Amino acid sequence: MTTRSEEPEVVVEEKAVKSRLSIVVILSILLGILLTIFAAGVSFHFQQRRAMEAEVTAAKVELQEKAKALDEMKAQFEVLSKQVYALREYSIARSHKAVDADKTKATAGASADPAANSPQPSVASGKCDTSATPDSRKPKKKPDSENCELVGKTPEEQAATLKRCVGLMDSPRDKARSR
Repeated sequence: MTTRSEEPEVVVEEKAVKSRLSIVVILSILLGILLTIFAAGVSFHFQQRRAMEAEVTAAKVELQEKAKALDEMKAQFEVLSKQVYALREYSIARSHKAVDADKTKATAGASADPAANSPQPSVASGKCDTSATPDSRKPKKKPDSENCELVGKTPEEQAATLKRCVGLMDSPRDKARSR
């Protein structure tokens, strides 16, 4: 009878061991899956980090190139502004020389022939000489049909010169179209 009692005990223990092993196997499989996911996540993170670092270094290099180009453009701008300033001073000096030359010609013409510049009425005919109007006392300038220079002129003179020059530029085109 003793044999009967031992057998059921052994059978019961084997069933209990199988269930414990199945839980351990399930937990180890889950742990393996979690470790695999963790390893994949870490490797993905390091790849993303390297890609981001590569983008940052490329952006830094590009920014340095653009900074150098900006510095070169600033230097060119300074040189050009100095040249523009020198040209402006030259044009002002040139316009003042032209105005002074016109004044000296006008004063030389007025001092050489003062009788021609003053209006004198004609006594014999009883009429005033119409050739000596106030406009004719000033030295007449030749019409500047080809001169379109605006430097040293008043705004009204500049507007008139621009209208005249634009008219000169437009008129040959109109003649060419009519042919």
